[in-house]
Amino acid sequence: MNLKTIKLQNFRSFKNCEFDVTEGLWLVQGENLDDGMSSGNGSGKSSLILESIRWCLFGSSRDPEKVINNAVGKNCCVSLVFDKDGEEVVISRYRKHSDFENGLKLSLGGQEVTGYRIADTQKKIEEILGVSEDLFNSLVAMTYDLSGSFSRLTPAQRVEVLESLGVSQNYDEMRNRARTDSAESKREMQRLQVSLSGLQGSLVEKKKRLDDLVEELSKTPDVKELSEQKASADQEVVFLEKNLEGIQEKVKELPFKISETRDNLANTKVGIQEHNNELDKKILTLSSEESNNNKEIHTIKKTLESGICPACKSVIKSFSESEKAEYTSKIIELEGRNKSINEEKDSLSKSRKTTTPEIEDYAKLITQLESEHLQINNVVREMRSKIFTAKTQSSVIEQKVLILSESKDKLLIEREIKLKEIDFVEGEQKTLTARARDESKKAAIADYFFKTLSPGGGLRNKILENTIRSLNVTLHKYISRLFQNSFVEMEIIDKNIEIKFKDVRGERSVETLSQGEMRRVDLAIQFAILTLAKNCSKTDFNFLVLDEVGIGLDVVGVQQMISLLEVLQGRIPSIYVVSNDPMFTNAIETRILVRKQGGESRVVGNN
Repeated sequence: MNLKTIKLQNFRSFKNCEFDVTEGLWLVQGENLDDGMSSGNGSGKSSLILESIRWCLFGSSRDPEKVINNAVGKNCCVSLVFDKDGEEVVISRYRKHSDFENGLKLSLGGQEVTGYRIADTQKKIEEILGVSEDLFNSLVAMTYDLSGSFSRLTPAQRVEVLESLGVSQNYDEMRNRARTDSAESKREMQRLQVSLSGLQGSLVEKKKRLDDLVEELSKTPDVKELSEQKASADQEVVFLEKNLEGIQEKVKELPFKISETRDNLANTKVGIQEHNNELDKKILTLSSEESNNNKEIHTIKKTLESGICPACKSVIKSFSESEKAEYTSKIIELEGRNKSINEEKDSLSKSRKTTTPEIEDYAKLITQLESEHLQINNVVREMRSKIFTAKTQSSVIEQKVLILSESKDKLLIEREIKLKEIDFVEGEQKTLTARARDESKKAAIADYFFKTLSPGGGLRNKILENTIRSLNVTLHKYISRLFQNSFVEMEIIDKNIEIKFKDVRGERSVETLSQGEMRRVDLAIQFAILTLAKNCSKTDFNFLVLDEVGIGLDVVGVQQMISLLEVLQGRIPSIYVVSNDPMFTNAIETRILVRKQGGESRVVGNN
């Protein structure tokens, strides 16, 4: 992860400054014109290249109250521009800023990804860096605080320093995490046991209900017989309706036949009446003729008796025999005619008809058809009654089948639901039981780590031993460059770190070394720690800052250190040595000058 640019606004003694990180071995010198001696102390050289980075990334500062420029008193901001795998990362921290107050902002690839809270943004930044603050400081900074005093620490303090630097794991943090994990696992186990107990009770209840459902289903009547009865009733309905349809067709025909027969009967009676009327007319004519004949006979007889001529009304005292014979012959003729008339009348009267076989046949047929119509209507009513009864029976059976089917379906559905619920609960039991076993294992493992990571714990000592072993291998490479025919080794004795120094005069304690020798041993140790930290880190940074690490070194020591830095340039492109020591001035040609004047620091020289 490459740092490209540092931007300062009202940070410590800087008001506005933009500094580009450039490859090479650089000497950062300071010039403070405000102290009257033009010394480098207080010029802001450490603030430019080291303090600003620490404060921007982690909010750390030697003196938090003096972060803001004293002359301005507000709008403090430090921005760092990184390149991570081709993507630009910009981190900006603010203090008493008019726009962002005491904020922290983060952008990736030009898109702001600042969290809702500062803590959220800080977490994202550390995830991007891939290292903790302690490990970051070990990777990018070497200060006199450590390199000038490591050999002078007590053996127990040396263990604490190594463990706190991030070279080894943070054992206290791991131990606390193990204790927390153990407690959480045990709480989770208790919660799971409660859940399992509840599931077991639920399972017993569901299985009991399942048994009840199976028993209810076994007692539920089979709808097959009812279905057969319904099918039989439906078939009877179809049969009756089909027959009824045929009968109804006949019922429709009978009224027409009866009406037609009645018409025929009426027409026949009309014909008889007309025949009788014609006879009555003839009889009436004959009766009239008979009456006239009787009148004429009466007149003739009266004439014969009275002697009065019926024509002239004159009295004739006597009629001749011829006349009498004529009148008598007339009477006989008329009486004969009347006799014939009476015979004809009798004959005509006998010819009158009151009925005929045809009328009787029609009447019989009408009676027969009406009787048949009545019988068929009775049959129709009876069949309709049977159809209604059959349909009612079918409907009742269907309702019974429906009720039984619904009841059975409900029981079957509930049974399936209970089976699925039981499967689910048993599956949950298996899952929770497995989780409880896992949590038990986690708790056991956490308890083991808590014990072994405690001070004096086996695992903690083992890791520290491996760390010391790796550190010694790297330390030997640097000691060989700073000393001739000398050997320095760290060793754990009684849970403490002892430093052994060997040369041609034999093995001796570092406390017996001269100040210059001890400084070179401390320097070699810090270079070894730096190398080991880089090997352990997931993130590789492109810069290293050495702040006043030359204190206590002679010319040879400085030259040896510079040679070590030149070797490191193969892995660290940009190395900045912050110092005003003349020995570095003679040894490092590329320099940066930070000058403070009038309370403001500026970068005024860069060659």
